[in-house]
Amino acid sequence: MSEIPNENPVHGTPDKEEVRVGVYVCHCGGNISDVVDVQKVAEEVGKHPDVKVSKHYMFMCSDPGQQLIMEDIRRNGINRVVVSACSPFLHETTFRKALQRAGLNPYLYEHVNVREQVSWVHKGKPESATEKTIRLTLAGVEKVARQDPLEAIRVEAEQHVVVIGAGIAGMRAAVSAARRGLRVTLIEKSDRTGGRLNELSTLYPDNESAQTVVDELTAMVQSDQSIDLCLNSRLTMIDGYVGNFTVGFEMHSPEGPVTRQIRAGAIILATGYRHYEPFEGELGYRQ
Repeated sequence: MSEIPNENPVHGTPDKEEVRVGVYVCHCGGNISDVVDVQKVAEEVGKHPDVKVSKHYMFMCSDPGQQLIMEDIRRNGINRVVVSACSPFLHETTFRKALQRAGLNPYLYEHVNVREQVSWVHKGKPESATEKTIRLTLAGVEKVARQDPLEAIRVEAEQHVVVIGAGIAGMRAAVSAARRGLRVTLIEKSDRTGGRLNELSTLYPDNESAQTVVDELTAMVQSDQSIDLCLNSRLTMIDGYVGNFTVGFEMHSPEGPVTRQIRAGAIILATGYRHYEPFEGELGYRQ
């Protein structure tokens, strides 16, 4: 394996506890280990100076797999954890909770996806897949070594949603939010609702009239006093953070432009799409 120089190593310092990383490589029941040499990954990553424990196990997400991590935290002083496994969408929370049960801050954790991003896409190249897994896992080690413990906080959120785009998706989102007791500002750049459906006659698979769908949803939006529909409007600014956004937009009317600024807890982008035509060879196009 080619060596990757560590230009900025992170180890224990007088003003910071020694970094002790535990690395755990999951077989995923063969989904990973049938392609990736998980033993080699554990051995190579274990050579990193900050890695004090490096193991591989059939199912890291199982109770025994989680127990491995918890025991190493309690008995071996592991204070950072990296798990190379499936998608974080599935089990990142699982492992964070395991850290928490063992008394370690759940944010001193890094999840490396080596199933969807390695073994499933490199089935015919086990050596390359193994090398890639080693590099991704080492990257996870370098990242987690630099992380500080975090504490979750609660912030007051504005009970107001801004929906950008009054096509079918935007109108449905606005109606759904209003039904949950939220105030909604629905911003549309054109002079009518409906978006792409205004260009269609019937809809698949029932040959339903596109105009009927638009008219019904528009009526629902206009009749709901919680929804403020703003046509002929364009965004001028978005600022803030989740729960507390400031949204500015300009409405055009026969009397002239009107500038508005509102506060919102969430922003929904329902602005439609535009087909992207890649050039020859881009992303393997036509190859």
